[in-house]
Amino acid sequence: YGLMDVRGDGMDSVTAEMPVPQDIVDRLREVSRQLGVSAATVLHVAWARVLSTLSGRDDVVFGTVLFGRMNAGAGADRVVGPFINTLPVRVRTGRVGVREAVEDMRRQLAALLEHEHAPLAVAQQASGVAENTPLFTSLFNYRHIAQGPDGPDAEATRAPEGIRTVYARERTNYPLSVSVNDLDVAGLSLSVEVVDSLDPHAVGQLLCVAVQNVVAALSGPDVPLFAIGLLDGEQVVCGPVLEVPAGTVVDVFEAQAARTPAVTALVCGAVSLSFAEVNARANRLARHLVRAGVGPERVVAVSLPRSVDSMVGLLAVWKAGGVYLPVDPALPSERTALLLSDADPAFVLTEAVMASLVLAELSGGDLTDADRRAPLLPRNSAYVIYTSGSTGRPKGVVVEHRQMLNLLVN
Repeated sequence: YGLMDVRGDGMDSVTAEMPVPQDIVDRLREVSRQLGVSAATVLHVAWARVLSTLSGRDDVVFGTVLFGRMNAGAGADRVVGPFINTLPVRVRTGRVGVREAVEDMRRQLAALLEHEHAPLAVAQQASGVAENTPLFTSLFNYRHIAQGPDGPDAEATRAPEGIRTVYARERTNYPLSVSVNDLDVAGLSLSVEVVDSLDPHAVGQLLCVAVQNVVAALSGPDVPLFAIGLLDGEQVVCGPVLEVPAGTVVDVFEAQAARTPAVTALVCGAVSLSFAEVNARANRLARHLVRAGVGPERVVAVSLPRSVDSMVGLLAVWKAGGVYLPVDPALPSERTALLLSDADPAFVLTEAVMASLVLAELSGGDLTDADRRAPLLPRNSAYVIYTSGSTGRPKGVVVEHRQMLNLLVN
């Protein structure tokens, strides 16, 4: 959601309370027992998957609330007062399968118990994250509702039958907080507190679907955590609309190169180039591409191994106004031939072609629309990527510059 402020006097918030469907709860508890982990562990993984989608990142950190009495010494259970603490949990959702993520989370939560009384400021210092950047902007709290000596009171522990929203004026320092209320035999419920610009119902629904799908995945063949779906067919993930810069990806890069020309922009092996050096190299190659017939909506296939040249080539294609088509040099020749036949590129950049080019006499200055075959506009295509296709035949998907900027900004 682009919300990073966790300091100051807090923000107005709204809370929604909702039950987790009992069939999901039953399967969650059953699968947790089979794996030898707690339901809380599985729910932490499900929350990490939700955060991955909401933040557009495959490496997420959130705060988990610790009871604070596990390592507080003998008699801590009888001491009056709060012991709770909040410490960070990190999940790399793009690197692990669901089962591995659950096991990693079990180990991580167990390890946190050794530090349950560590001040958050100490965790911040140990993290290496800049002091003015919060370690996390969302909280996750799995809590058991206390029961009386005679067992649970039916009215006190009954999960809400439907979604309820509390519009009382509250203040929160964290834009997004979720509490899972474990009511034992009465089931589970969610309390979702968000700043008043967000929809707590939508967040709660995403988590419910994530839990359902994580549990289903744990019951079958292992799948990547990032592949766990969050929508039930009726939901749309949305958030505040962020302003997207005008222009193209080229404009954004050139503006950065103008601001920080000497700053390192690209490192590959022993080679390190500044923004000014990358920009000049790309400009020279872009001028060659324009002479070769490349312009807006004309495809350029780049078949280069990961290197300085591959990055310079990508940027040069955009500067010339062309459409970047990545072609892995390791692809079978038949696959490469199919891509080139379908995309009909105006130019193909390979290692041999790059080695043969003489670009020194070309200007390293930024290209203008007058230098191109036609003006480069935000609606022009930026790249085309081929998917496997449901029929087995690759299908190209084209993305515009304005869509690229939207992705990079949001």
